[in-house]
Amino acid sequence: MRYISFSILAVALAAVHVERARADTSRRDWTLIPRMIGLQRSVPVKSPGLYGLTVSPDAQWLAVAGGDGNVRLFSTADWRESRIVTRHANIAYAAAFSPDSRLLATAGADGIIRAFDTRTWNETKTLMGHSSCVYNVAWSPNGQRLASVGADQVVRLWDVRTETEVQTFAGHMNVVSGIAWSPDGRR
Repeated sequence: MRYISFSILAVALAAVHVERARADTSRRDWTLIPRMIGLQRSVPVKSPGLYGLTVSPDAQWLAVAGGDGNVRLFSTADWRESRIVTRHANIAYAAAFSPDSRLLATAGADGIIRAFDTRTWNETKTLMGHSSCVYNVAWSPNGQRLASVGADQVVRLWDVRTETEVQTFAGHMNVVSGIAWSPDGRR
């Protein structure tokens, strides 16, 4: 088994810090080791590579995007795998919870972004517009917009409620792999 470590520090405001792991795609079994205020446990993850980790703002779920195209959910109550939410073609690169923890957006090599209702785990939204792999997604602070980036060298902003692309930022000279919002959500 391979050990990937990440840290979760749950203080009054449930501040969360996650260290991204570099994936060794030759392995099929991984172990995540959460450190929570001195507590250390291993969390086995069966996937040929781990590409994205995210913890829900309400600290109930850990979502792991993997090289097998799956996004796996682990309950932070017992650190056991609860379900596999989605299957992207080839690789799932990213997962992000909305600020209110009600939606989980996932993205992958198929160029599709999917949003799941975290109460039912049903897919409720499908965002299509990227021509290639989507490497990362980020929710705006108010949860009304989702930004996505990928191999097509474009940043796209989405209105998730209406499933429409509201703005595109083109002109990058290479793939775009990271995205973040300003705290006020305006940039």
